[in-house]
Amino acid sequence: MEFQPSQITDKTGKNYTLQSAHAEDAAELMAFVEQATEESPYFPWSREGCPKLWENTVGYINAFLTAQRYALLLLRDGENIIGLTELNGFGDEPQYRHRCTPAPGLLKSYWGRGLVHAMWKAIEELAVSLGYEQIEGSIDSGNLPCRRAVEKNGWKVFGVLPKYYKAPDGSYRDKYLVLKRLTEDRE
Repeated sequence: MEFQPSQITDKTGKNYTLQSAHAEDAAELMAFVEQATEESPYFPWSREGCPKLWENTVGYINAFLTAQRYALLLLRDGENIIGLTELNGFGDEPQYRHRCTPAPGLLKSYWGRGLVHAMWKAIEELAVSLGYEQIEGSIDSGNLPCRRAVEKNGWKVFGVLPKYYKAPDGSYRDKYLVLKRLTEDRE
């Protein structure tokens, strides 16, 4: 689905643009994904984490543009992609239509500016506009800045998957399961 570009502001007052990804963004998007994957073990679009993006970038982008309740959004600083987020549902069956999940990622040089917090807020607003009632996600136990950002936005940790990830060195990390009701005040 195509979404109108919106502004996101960091802690210093600088503005960034959040906009839908398009087929013509494919090469720049993959350059961003490659850089971000190298910078952070928590980036969700690694080759292993999201093979469809790496195998057919244009097809991946177009699938979001043609979906009615999903979004693939780029965060831009001027002309440069500095962040990416998805909004995915859990299916169109009536028992799942109320649930969605985001997946934000940001270049490391932009960490600490409040942009992930702002991206979470924007994706929550988008989710409400699409009729979602509940937003869910998971956070690697080593990614404390992301956990702080979601808790700042009112999300709650409701569970832990122990030893979810096994690192190449043999160590394990847990996965926090997080959730926020988007329509509590309306029910």
